[in-house]
Amino acid sequence: MKHVLYISYDGMTDPLGQSQVLPYIIGLGQKGYRFSLISFEKPHLFQKEKALIESICAKHNISWTPIMYTKRPPVLSTLWDIKKLRKAFKKVFDSGLDLVHCRSYIPTLVALDYERKKGLPFIFDMRGFWADERADGGIWNTANPIFKWVYSYFKKKELKFIEHSSKTISLTANGKVDMLTWKVNGLSPDDIAVIPTSSDFQLFECNSESKRKKAKLKIGVSEDTYILSYIGSLGTWYLFDEMLDYFKLLKQAKPNAKFLILSQYDHDLIKTQITNRGIALEDVILTFVPRKELTSYAHASDHSVFFIQQSYSKLSSSPTKMGELLAMGIPVVGNDRVGDVKEVIEDLEVGVAVSNFAEQDLQIAINGIQAFEDTSPETIRARAKDYYDLDKAVEAYSYIYKEIFN
Repeated sequence: MKHVLYISYDGMTDPLGQSQVLPYIIGLGQKGYRFSLISFEKPHLFQKEKALIESICAKHNISWTPIMYTKRPPVLSTLWDIKKLRKAFKKVFDSGLDLVHCRSYIPTLVALDYERKKGLPFIFDMRGFWADERADGGIWNTANPIFKWVYSYFKKKELKFIEHSSKTISLTANGKVDMLTWKVNGLSPDDIAVIPTSSDFQLFECNSESKRKKAKLKIGVSEDTYILSYIGSLGTWYLFDEMLDYFKLLKQAKPNAKFLILSQYDHDLIKTQITNRGIALEDVILTFVPRKELTSYAHASDHSVFFIQQSYSKLSSSPTKMGELLAMGIPVVGNDRVGDVKEVIEDLEVGVAVSNFAEQDLQIAINGIQAFEDTSPETIRARAKDYYDLDKAVEAYSYIYKEIFN
């Protein structure tokens, strides 16, 4: 049985780890691979969710090594994390190892050394243009000489990661197209596989009229209330003001509309933005629910919206929420210049993509999304399943593993 080490700089006690790492490992483990897992955990979440992750790993024969993530000071904290990772990596390597599956850049930095010195193959599962995301998002201010050097360092390493990896994984076709223009020695299209962020179609069960009515009752509104929803994080990349503008226009078309926001983000800040945008708080339902309870609230949605900042780094972004919403059969309004969002929405016919956020563009989206009122959730889900289903992603990874080992 081949032994694979999966390294994630995202924690398993994070929602992302539970939705976008463990399901892949479990699925691949069922295909005959033995997994060790190293992940970086945020202390407050680790204490809360440690027992759950331990039980999941024990059930699926995953050997889990959690490392505490260091947040501050900038740069030095990352160097410290790398040192801890090298130590944990060596222990697994000494036990016998056939492949390293690296999620993002920090894990790949360590795996690259083992590939060069020990011939140990690795997969560069890049999950986005990490260095560019940090620069575009203002986390690394490249006007500062230190951050400029760090950015340049990782951009150079990025080329080496792709050159030396057995396979590079891009979340988007647009990201792959851009990467093929980079100056990577010997790079061909076959060296890069596109596997979008997938969704668990068993967990995110399909909506129905009865489920929608039950969910509306749960959030305290009448059956005929029109629900626009937003699900997930807010902050750096999410254009919340523009989403509020969209809701204001929707409210004109549907006076009984309310905005359901399911987010763990600071609720006081959200309320301030709502009132600053001239929206009455009674027209907004703001709450947070654990992932396992999400569908029982999200099913209230008549459609959902997400607007994301447009930047170079977003070419490689595949929003997790999009696949989850479509798995539930909920049509979406998103924006272009974010990964393959526009292409997927239009090709699958599951919603509307806007190019800009001017009032006339938002109004076009509102008019367009109404065409989906007679489209059943089952139809939306069926259109999205082949693209987003977790089982398909596991099959794609399994094919790559077989390529490497054969």
